[in-house]
Amino acid sequence: MDEIMQTVGASMLGMTVGCARCHNHKFDPISIQDYYLLTAVFQGVEFGGRYPELADEHPRKQRAKELYPLLAKERKVLREGLGFWEEDNGGYTDMVFPNTTTKALRVEFDRPQIFIDELEVFGTQDFKANLALASNGTKLVEDPAMADPGGGVHKVNDGEYGTMTWKSKAPAGSKTKPWVEIHFPQAQEVNLFRFSSNREYYFETDYLDNGNKGGFPGYRVLAQQEEGSWKEVGSTQQARAALSK
Repeated sequence: MDEIMQTVGASMLGMTVGCARCHNHKFDPISIQDYYLLTAVFQGVEFGGRYPELADEHPRKQRAKELYPLLAKERKVLREGLGFWEEDNGGYTDMVFPNTTTKALRVEFDRPQIFIDELEVFGTQDFKANLALASNGTKLVEDPAMADPGGGVHKVNDGEYGTMTWKSKAPAGSKTKPWVEIHFPQAQEVNLFRFSSNREYYFETDYLDNGNKGGFPGYRVLAQQEEGSWKEVGSTQQARAALSK
């Protein structure tokens, strides 16, 4: 935010305004109150990004065409073996699991603190339709004891990627880790869970500078049964252990 204020001050007002962050400006008529009133105008600004726009003849696109058939073969092996697996795409990560009909999913993370900008669930009817969107009537539930006032869970199924994240942190000394439940308006046949921490930054520049660094937290996905119990349908711990053999 301070960078935005400095840019606006220098380009539009012809003066620096950064000093007014902590005290009234000594030389120019900018008070600390003016500074924070102006920041309020830009509070809704969020940095954006976009996917790489590559021509069909680009070497990366040509290489992708060679890799897709190989990926399909590897996925078939995984599907017939363990039955579920994790795919780290750099900007986001997927957990693919067997077709499951359920009214709700529960995701349990293995870290005491998480930051997620968007989570998505896909099914068998339309593999591009995000069933977790709030606009579809899907409701999210988190542990209120781990909730962050500035990072509400509603931010992860609003359909917007970026820096506006859901933040959840376990109390000090607690053995419980952050979790979220995804309740659909009606039963859905699903087979893929996806989430990201800040995918736009990755696809804007990070993929060029850093490649695929991974670093996503481990987690397990559970599906709610008809009687209300939860059954595990996918686990990164098991998936990663199977791939390392």
